[in-house]
Amino acid sequence: MKIFGLSLVALLLLSGCAATGGAQQSEDKPYAGRQLVFGGFGGSFEQVMRDEMLVEFEKETGIKVEYVSGTAGGNYAKIAASGASSGIDVVWGNDITHLRGKRDGLWASLDTSVVDNLKDVHELALDPDGIGVGQGINAFVLEYNTEQFAANGIEAPDSWLDLWSPELAGHVLLFDIGVSQSQFFIPVLAEIIGSGQSDVDAAFAKLSELNDVVASYPANAAEADQLFLQDAGWIVLNNLARVQELKKTGFPVEGVYPKEGGILFVNYIDIVKGSPDEDIAQVFVNFMISKYAQELNASQMSQGPVNVKAELTSDVKALVPASDEVLDALIRPDVELVLDNVEDWTARWQREVVK
Repeated sequence: MKIFGLSLVALLLLSGCAATGGAQQSEDKPYAGRQLVFGGFGGSFEQVMRDEMLVEFEKETGIKVEYVSGTAGGNYAKIAASGASSGIDVVWGNDITHLRGKRDGLWASLDTSVVDNLKDVHELALDPDGIGVGQGINAFVLEYNTEQFAANGIEAPDSWLDLWSPELAGHVLLFDIGVSQSQFFIPVLAEIIGSGQSDVDAAFAKLSELNDVVASYPANAAEADQLFLQDAGWIVLNNLARVQELKKTGFPVEGVYPKEGGILFVNYIDIVKGSPDEDIAQVFVNFMISKYAQELNASQMSQGPVNVKAELTSDVKALVPASDEVLDALIRPDVELVLDNVEDWTARWQREVVK
């Protein structure tokens, strides 16, 4: 018997090959057709995720990712309010939201049989309890307007204490206490000028001296950028990745590590406990800390890679906290101390700093 010029035997053989091929594809991509929801950052981070990382992830796994854009605090609030019912399966956060979520029991443990890239993660980004993992190593540095410094005969800053320089009066920006930049600066300043990170009395006494010279207390990084663009601010403690983003626009700005050391902070990725898609969330976390994703993380998002196997060009390596020399010099704030005291510090900030 012939069917459209093919013998029945040949047709059956072809069907068998097709079926075998389909089965092989299913084995390669066992989660194909599934979908998870990722609560991530906005801005350029979101753009890179949508244009490159998520495209590659779906290509490799067949898993589709719905991207929910927001801040670390905003996405955390959704999850804290309703847990797995928030609709978010995996979330991007920071040291504070990661630790707070651990304390509140919101995050699931990582399955090392799935998240096998953990073996290649830098110790700075590992959670001691295997709950979540750092996705990007970042540093707070001194951001300054090179053009204004040069025009006014001011030397480039090299110390955190340069924020108190009289020649910068009226041009210093200091983030509001609701922002992690200032929350982390309190214990670090205490370590620099006091007896240790818990000596916050020394830090607040020093910070109170800044009120007369601070031009503004921006509530977020976008506001700080705008103040720089308006020449209202010439210097601020800021995220190095944010400095690099502004610099890419052609604005005359640089970020420098103070001689005392930059301030370490880590962006974390956590799985929401009880998520109905926890299995594919584990796959997603493994991808996010892979060599490929971490190289893109450094070159496109200006974050230091957490995967020690990531290979960076010399140009990229110079722009992110990645070298042993830089990482070893970073000061790690006591996040437990910050989280335990941030409410008291907020009230004290209003009384003693902003006045």
